[in-house]
Amino acid sequence: MGQGVTAPTASQRVSGQAVWSIAAKVATLGGTLGVSVIAARELGAAEFGTWSFARNLMVYLALIGAFGLDRALLRFVPELESRGSASGVRRLLAATLGIQALLVAVAGAILVLLEPVMIRVFMPEIGPLLPLVALLTAAWVLKETLYQLHFALARARILAVATTLTGAARLGLPWWLPVSYPHLRAHE
Repeated sequence: MGQGVTAPTASQRVSGQAVWSIAAKVATLGGTLGVSVIAARELGAAEFGTWSFARNLMVYLALIGAFGLDRALLRFVPELESRGSASGVRRLLAATLGIQALLVAVAGAILVLLEPVMIRVFMPEIGPLLPLVALLTAAWVLKETLYQLHFALARARILAVATTLTGAARLGLPWWLPVSYPHLRAHE
C-alpha cells in the first residue's frame, strides 16, 4: 500500500459490511412477506396453513442443523484471515459444513421417520412435504453458512447477488409447490 495508508483490520472490514447485512436482512424479510401474501392467495387458507407449518418446521430444523456454527465463522474466519491462514479458513469451513451436514441429515431423517406422528398430531397434509422440508433445510443451512463466510470475508458483492437469488427462489416457491404437490392446490 501507499505510504501512510494502512490496510483495514479484519474487524474493521467485517463491521464495514453491516450496511450490506442489514440490507440483505430487510430484503429477506420483505421477500418473506411478499411470498406469504402470494402463497396465501394461491394456496387458499387450509393449504397456506400446511405450507406455513412446513416452513416453520424448516426453521426449527435449520436451528438444530446449523448448531450455531455459521455464526461462529464470523468470529474465527477474520482472525484466521488476518493471520494469513487460508488453509485454516478452509479447514474451519470444511469442519463446519461436515458437522452441519451430519446434524441436518440426522434431524431430517428423524423428521421423516416421525411422519406418522406428525400426521396424527398435527395434520395429514404435512406428511408428503416432510422429505421436501428436510431437503430445503439442508439448502437453507448451507446458504446461511456460506452467507456468514462471505460476510466474514467482507465480500459484499457476493452477498448482494446471493440475497437476490435467494429472494427469487423464494418467490417461485408458491407457484412450484402446487404443481409438484397437487394436494396443495387451492380448493375452488
